[in-house]
Amino acid sequence: MQDAGPDVFAGPIEPPERVFAGIEFNTNVTLISQHMNPLGPFMYQVHVLAAGETTPNNVIHTSTAAVTLTPYEVRTVTVPVA
Repeated sequence: MQDAGPDVFAGPIEPPERVFAGIEFNTNVTLISQHMNPLGPFMYQVHVLAAGETTPNNVIHTSTAAVTLTPYEVRTVTVPVA
């Protein structure tokens, strides 16, 4: 039997309309399970890329608690970004 591939996907990231350097803000991050069984626990990170970059190397958030998604769950979490 072969693995069908990724079962957890990053959905939309919804930052505020304006963000000022040095000021903490919150952003919504969506995690999507496309599996018929619970997935987890797992940790996740949010990265930012500058225009033209292809490799995520600037972590702006790391989850502080493990996440478990129920079958086919779409979960939006609010994360603080410093």
